[in-house]
Amino acid sequence: MKPSFEANLRAMPEMSINREEREPDIGSVHNKGLPESISREVIDLQEDKKMLVAELREKLRQIDAGESVESQNKKNLKVSLGEDGVMIAESSEGGRYEVTEGQLLTDGVWGLGYELGPDVKRNVRKAYVLGETRRIVGQALDRQIAVIESESNEDEKERKSYQAVLERMNEKKDIFSWDDGHIAEQMVHSLVKKWIIDHNLPLEIIAADLYEDVTNKLDFVIKRKKESVGMAVEAEDSPQVGIQFTLMHRQDAVEGKQKTIDLVLERGMKGEFAVKDIFLVNMHPSYVKRAVNAWKKKKAPGGPDEKLELGAKTDLFEKICAPFLLPAEIEEWKMKIFGQKGMTAKRLKTHV
Repeated sequence: MKPSFEANLRAMPEMSINREEREPDIGSVHNKGLPESISREVIDLQEDKKMLVAELREKLRQIDAGESVESQNKKNLKVSLGEDGVMIAESSEGGRYEVTEGQLLTDGVWGLGYELGPDVKRNVRKAYVLGETRRIVGQALDRQIAVIESESNEDEKERKSYQAVLERMNEKKDIFSWDDGHIAEQMVHSLVKKWIIDHNLPLEIIAADLYEDVTNKLDFVIKRKKESVGMAVEAEDSPQVGIQFTLMHRQDAVEGKQKTIDLVLERGMKGEFAVKDIFLVNMHPSYVKRAVNAWKKKKAPGGPDEKLELGAKTDLFEKICAPFLLPAEIEEWKMKIFGQKGMTAKRLKTHV
């Protein structure tokens, strides 16, 4: 995000709220010469975020007291432990599904919420409420950024991009009303998170905010976990790589997108991430449409990314992991995550 805009958003404590949260610096809102209505909206959104953090505190208290917790989504599935220790999600229509921790922590973006019973592991329940709070706070932050940058950004092309995003936000529709590229980006982010959470893939992923997306062409940032690269390697030595995802598949369009990324790198990053390289990852839009249409039939745990064809998943896996894992490691992890079918999945043609 823009330096100093909200330095503490990702400093929210992982599994505790004992540390005192620092107040974000939004004083610059008053110094930009913005209309009073815009300044007021930004400040109101800031108050909304404070309320969300207060609600988080209460939910963590409920967890410590052995109570159930649930998300703010309209559709909540009740989750309990089965006899074999596997989490089972039950819908109001009577559907029963095995659900993983990775699914719990990524399904909120698709409109699925969960009510976690007291028999679900305490650390899972805490991770869930924290993750949902982060997601909703992040949405409020993106709106703050859109409101400010659509008015004050001096780059005309960027300003129009922010204005277009703000118009979509004002429609107040769910994610499926957005363009296929935005949906696909969320699918890829969910997939990577589930590989990390459910299979211990030794990577870390950080979602980029709207400023990083529009100005720095970053959809998310990935790096290899410190403990996976050897004791002698410091955290800062682990490469931090930006990922820009696109549904462009014509060779000339992909090359044009790469040139835009190259210009950003030549100019230098304006945000908070120490990214020295940005990798362009693409997928054909037909895979996204088929996955979304298939998932909407039942809207079961896992989101539409679960319905992506195996070839699309393994293709994304290879492209995203290439900067961090050796070819032999990639093959080993493909076997762990996808099994033998993933090793023989049909290779995708991603350019025409």
